[in-house]
Amino acid sequence: DLVIGEDLGPADESKWTGSRTSKSGIMEVTSIRASSWANLDVSGVFYWLQRQRCAGEIGVSSLLPTEFESAEVKTFAHGQSNPTYLIRHVGLKHALVLRRQPPGQLLASAHDIGREYKIMNALRNTKVPVPIMHAFCEDDSVVGSKFFIMEYIEGRVLSDPDLPGISVKERSAIYREMIRVLTELHAVDLHAARLGFSFSLPWRLSIKAGWPMGTTV
Repeated sequence: DLVIGEDLGPADESKWTGSRTSKSGIMEVTSIRASSWANLDVSGVFYWLQRQRCAGEIGVSSLLPTEFESAEVKTFAHGQSNPTYLIRHVGLKHALVLRRQPPGQLLASAHDIGREYKIMNALRNTKVPVPIMHAFCEDDSVVGSKFFIMEYIEGRVLSDPDLPGISVKERSAIYREMIRVLTELHAVDLHAARLGFSFSLPWRLSIKAGWPMGTTV
């Protein structure tokens, strides 16, 4: 399946870790690179997750504080408009993805990961394939900015639309799946999914109030 999400494709081949190559020569897993612990307080994330309703669902409720720092943390090579991390731990039921706002002064409407979370969470009940959204944190004190947690889906990231190295038959299947998913996306009842007027109006207002005069959008 084609999964709707942020562009998390490879940026630097020298930093690929844990990747494997198919017979066609295409990378089959999202490119990730080692992350510094200084970039993400994983212990703080786990403490926060243990107080959320999803704690049992993802397995974090059974972890002891002394086990938190044994987590494996990596950073996705792309998608850095909002820093995005892969978190693995033997005690978790599956790998997690944490996506956060970047640090520093931001425009009020910029890097709205709350909007990202709400849209993908709403699409979960439609035919549009999206990752499961586990939790959204508005408390900046946990990791220094707002963030959300979602499931990690392993798969290929095809950054070149020409799909080099892939057979005609497989390219056809990929393009057909892309069309199917786009069709499902356009078929979503925005009001039933609660994604209607409330999302378009703030964007229009942000153009008037949030961006400097003369900015091209």
